[in-house]
Amino acid sequence: MTSNNTTDPLTGQQLDEIETRAASLHEYATLTDQPLQADADQLTGEDVPALLAEVRRLTARVAELEPDVDLLEALRAYGVDNWDGYDEAIQAAESS
Repeated sequence: MTSNNTTDPLTGQQLDEIETRAASLHEYATLTDQPLQADADQLTGEDVPALLAEVRRLTARVAELEPDVDLLEALRAYGVDNWDGYDEAIQAAESS
């Protein structure tokens, strides 16, 4: 895997590489310590795939929301907080 600064988002390729390594390790690695083997199997067979799926889901969700964030920032920059109904909209958003 290429080096990744922890503040940079993982790329699709990096996620694929992690998935490949975990699948390979799950399929081929054998440990002599049975409790450790069970943990390794759980980690590589279930935990890593579940985490990768969640990262991909959240990445897609962030991409969906970015245009809304950009619009909200623009509205705030141009004084949306002075508009009629602003307080009600904030209260509705906070209660949902």
